[in-house]
Amino acid sequence: MNTVVSITSYGERLSKTLPKTLESIYGMTGFKPDAVLLYLTEQDYGLLDKNLMFKHPKLSVRITDDIRSYKKYLALTEREFDKHAVFIADDDILYSPDTWLTLSAVLGRHDDGNVIYAKTISVPKRGFLSEYRIPVRDTDTAFGKYWLWTNNGVLVPPETFRFDEQVLRDGFDTAPTDDDAFMSVYCNTSGVKCRCIYGTQAVSDFSGNPKLRTLNRGAFRTHLQQSLAHFGHPDADTIAVSVHANKPSADRMESLFGQSLRPDKVFLYVPESYKPTKRMTELTERHSVTLIKSDNPSRDRWTPDTDPDDLVF
Repeated sequence: MNTVVSITSYGERLSKTLPKTLESIYGMTGFKPDAVLLYLTEQDYGLLDKNLMFKHPKLSVRITDDIRSYKKYLALTEREFDKHAVFIADDDILYSPDTWLTLSAVLGRHDDGNVIYAKTISVPKRGFLSEYRIPVRDTDTAFGKYWLWTNNGVLVPPETFRFDEQVLRDGFDTAPTDDDAFMSVYCNTSGVKCRCIYGTQAVSDFSGNPKLRTLNRGAFRTHLQQSLAHFGHPDADTIAVSVHANKPSADRMESLFGQSLRPDKVFLYVPESYKPTKRMTELTERHSVTLIKSDNPSRDRWTPDTDPDDLVF
């Protein structure tokens, strides 16, 4: 399968995290991309260590104007790559060696139209490299009504999910610091679905722009609603989260309410035999979590008993 990588970077990341990310991409088992496309502004190109071009012969820099993180989707707007699979990468992720094998394997198992494939991860662990760990699952999972855009490895098959560059510029104008919010809504309104493969990744330690990162966390819900309005969605006020867990962790549930999404409703699906701890009971009461017992929590979580107009994650 002909494949290209699409990635962007900026500022200190060009020297602190991008080299590690590129090494991990080239080190993925069985992965032989035709090109690795690095989209940079003219200013950031001046900061790039040109030795990377010699170290990674397939690396190609493309200069563009500054639409921030939206630049990493530009390969999906270039018609010369319509017949290529596009691997969209972040510049601060260390991709595990099995990333390509797991993504290409799930692509081979499904031929259901306008679908993209993601390698996703879970909660961080402290250390020089914040490792994101979750038990590796043998099966992949179809996402529900909406999909929060993750870039811990996204594979877009040939002739799938291609768009005009104006889509990215609209996104930048609508939610300049949150491509996650805009692209989530774009996927939904365009009928693009996702299948997710769970695994292990690591995020590089770097000195980024703390002001921008804080803005991202605080503005996600606002940008999500702006993106919904941009695409004409009439019901952007109520956001619900649907979660399933055989043994819910109070710590992980508590962390949900620290996210910038700030859900209005949370539906927690648990087995019939589940008995909540005192702390979990206090947490569900304090945050008005609806606890739902089910004989198949992982199936039922995608269809919560809620207003059909709710925006459900």
